[in-house]
Amino acid sequence: GNVVVTSQGYIRTLLDTDGDGRADSSTLFAATRTGGMGMCFDGPSLYFVGDGALFRFEDADGNGVADGPPQRLLSMEFLEHGGHAVRKGPDGWLYVVVGNETTITNEHARLPGSPIMRAEAGALLRLAPGGGGSEIIADGFRNPYDFDFNSFGDVFTYDSDVEADYFLPWYTPTRIYHVAHGGHHGW
Repeated sequence: GNVVVTSQGYIRTLLDTDGDGRADSSTLFAATRTGGMGMCFDGPSLYFVGDGALFRFEDADGNGVADGPPQRLLSMEFLEHGGHAVRKGPDGWLYVVVGNETTITNEHARLPGSPIMRAEAGALLRLAPGGGGSEIIADGFRNPYDFDFNSFGDVFTYDSDVEADYFLPWYTPTRIYHVAHGGHHGW
């Protein structure tokens, strides 16, 4: 029920100790070098995209502070078009969206049934519960910053392009995708 924020050097939980609807203090959940682009709590686990990877912090004792250093689940560059949002899907798996500056390798397609074995450009990744393996669900994105699921479990994302190329013949405007399982989305 609390707001958690991140920036260079920290992941902090904002607290409203006097009940006036405004945060008046904060608690350091964990330190981070770069800050993050995506965070998702799932019980005592905080999944965090930043510092060059997808990490899992644990707070098993429930005191609002990470119990120790995080577990590195997957490498992903922390760039303008790097690793972004992370969410738990309706199927119980973890999903992460990355931009075209993230190097996607065989490490990201460790499950034998991965729909895509070698991604081109940005991608949507899916991780087994507990971090037991990952697969590439879709690729061909430029810089999808966030995504969500509808009531059927379909994934939608917003993808941006090179806004500086506006009015040039090769310009592709920003777009919303209904993500196709195993599909390349054109960039």
